[in-house]
Amino acid sequence: MEAFALHALGDDWERQSRKLSGPRAADCGRVGVRGSPTAATECALKAFREGKPFRVRYDLPGIDSDISAGLVYTPEGKLYRLNFDGDPSGGQGGTSWSRQRVGKAACPLPFQIYIDRDSHLNCK
Repeated sequence: MEAFALHALGDDWERQSRKLSGPRAADCGRVGVRGSPTAATECALKAFREGKPFRVRYDLPGIDSDISAGLVYTPEGKLYRLNFDGDPSGGQGGTSWSRQRVGKAACPLPFQIYIDRDSHLNCK
């Protein structure tokens, strides 16, 4: 049941990023741990430069659960960094429907976005 719900509804990162970015946002994708981030990063950077809402997510290597981070730009012009931990207690690894957590941090004004050493779009 838990796996079905995660697949059908998405995890907390997906739900929160969709809510923040709105229905017309550019979905720049989700980059797997070993995936190439180039296209997703370029998509998000282009949308940001054009003042359009977007969301982009990068999976990160985790020890005992799924983790990821990304940026969301809202229609109201707010930029957030979202961090995801699929199971902060470790549990069975992967993502727990009931224990997953998303942290949301507003990027400081004026926005300073950059491409980090892993080719991920980030803010400081």
